[in-house]
Amino acid sequence: DLGLASLPIIMLTARNTTYDRLDSLEAGANDYLTKPFDLRELQARVQIWIKLQQEMRRRADAEASLLRRHQELAAIYAVSEAVGKGLELEDMLSAGLSAALDAMSLDAGCIYLIDRDTTQVELRVSQGMPSRLLEGATRRRLCDVVSAAGNGEPVVIEDLLQPPSTGTDDYTDLADAGLRTVAGAPIRTSAGEAGTLVVASRTVRAFEPAEIRLLRAVGRELEAGIERVEHFAVARRMARQWEATFASIADGISVHDEDLRIVRANPALARTLGATADDLTGQDGEQVFADWYGDGSPTPLRLGLSRVQTFQVENPGRLPGFFQVTVYPMGRVGAVQIIQDITEEKEMQAGLIQAEKMAVLGRMSASLAHEVSNPLQALRSGLSLLLKPSLEEDKRRHYLNIAAAEVRRLIAIVDRMVNFYRPSADVYANTDLNSLLREVLTLAEEELQRHRVRITCQFDEDLPKLQLLSDQIRQVFLNIILNAVEAMPGGGRLTVSTVQTSSEVQISFSDTGVGMEPAVLAKVFDPFYTTKETGTGLGLSISCRIVERQGGQLQVSSEVGEGSVFTVCLPLLRVNHEAAIPEP
Repeated sequence: DLGLASLPIIMLTARNTTYDRLDSLEAGANDYLTKPFDLRELQARVQIWIKLQQEMRRRADAEASLLRRHQELAAIYAVSEAVGKGLELEDMLSAGLSAALDAMSLDAGCIYLIDRDTTQVELRVSQGMPSRLLEGATRRRLCDVVSAAGNGEPVVIEDLLQPPSTGTDDYTDLADAGLRTVAGAPIRTSAGEAGTLVVASRTVRAFEPAEIRLLRAVGRELEAGIERVEHFAVARRMARQWEATFASIADGISVHDEDLRIVRANPALARTLGATADDLTGQDGEQVFADWYGDGSPTPLRLGLSRVQTFQVENPGRLPGFFQVTVYPMGRVGAVQIIQDITEEKEMQAGLIQAEKMAVLGRMSASLAHEVSNPLQALRSGLSLLLKPSLEEDKRRHYLNIAAAEVRRLIAIVDRMVNFYRPSADVYANTDLNSLLREVLTLAEEELQRHRVRITCQFDEDLPKLQLLSDQIRQVFLNIILNAVEAMPGGGRLTVSTVQTSSEVQISFSDTGVGMEPAVLAKVFDPFYTTKETGTGLGLSISCRIVERQGGQLQVSSEVGEGSVFTVCLPLLRVNHEAAIPEP
């Protein structure tokens, strides 16, 4: 009897030999009890075997449950693996649907997605579905039948000819197309409802709870797959945009790994270097740009692995023009180098600086005319006396010496004017700031005296020489001094001081003029902003750019009625990869 096969059997017998016991166990008995026996012993044996049988059944159930769970997880894994392989939407949906049908041993299925622009339901993939169900109104009908009732859970109609609903639902049209059981699960992404998964069988079949869980899991895998494909599409689109941007940027760009080898180079850089991007890829960046870096060690590219490096270079490797090179670190994975052709910008800057020099000379024209007039008047008087025939020889020699001194004075005045007016040499040089300030004060001496401005100098005589564009710094100083003179129309005092801090040299110009309102102070460095009737508004703007280009800052503070203080801050350690030419 198959019903008794699983029950434990205790044999009660009077036969008590070893062979008898073996025969009983071979006949199927689980236990053996000989007569006479104590009833309590029999009861104990029965209790033991009942508990043992219960434990065996529990273990069998657990093993069966574990097996079903294993099969369920294997099915989910198969679907997940299939979904994870597709990078295109249709490929991913087809692979996921096929894996789901195989895992649940179903005949047919399809996936509908909602177009986010039109909100229309669109069939994206199908497998084994009757063609008539995939067209027109029937397609919408099939999707509606299996749509969850707003709770996001799968639904199952085990028999379309005998639906569970007691309402007016009639699924005969679907059954006539060859389906008997239909189930589905909603597909929802983080953006909201995305579509529906439909699976079907041509025969009536029940869905076990494990299959309902699997259907739900497949829907979620498809949700994740759709979002992954969408993210990949966005990433691919961004990559194409990045590639197009990288290729179209006019500046030369090279991406370097941690060993400074070129990983990527854009077409602009390849054209600049007379090569192709493929030729540059894989080469040692320090060797490729050796003519750009000079003899300094470590190179700016290597220093750029840890901090931003910026420098300018002229005619690198026989390539005509001025270029600005900036190296940006990329964490621990390398660096990006950007090369900008600033030839036109440099020419424009030079033009602006030269124009501002002319404006400064215009502002000083009256003082210069007076300064030149004095020695000329002395020369005229001396020459008139020299023309007298009765002039004694000693006096003649005395007047000649005076004339020679006045000529030397005129030459010195003209030299100062020419030195200031000449185009600035765009070469960094060892510069003694105190000496430079004295030169500028000498140039402006007549202007200062004419406006009754007294000068106080407080120089730190231990200042180090700095690598600077000295001609341009000279222009900055003169522009600030002339502005201070104009700020003291009734005369006053200008204090010029230099001091060294731990990181920079500060050159301050403190006047006792009228000061500036906060609104004026906020715009004082803006191009073309001026409070003067004849001013261009470029003087301080150009001065600020000159100082910043050399790694420094131009600062200002002012109080109405108290005066203003302009401070030029120049760094002690300025990154400079161009050869320094000592100041003559």
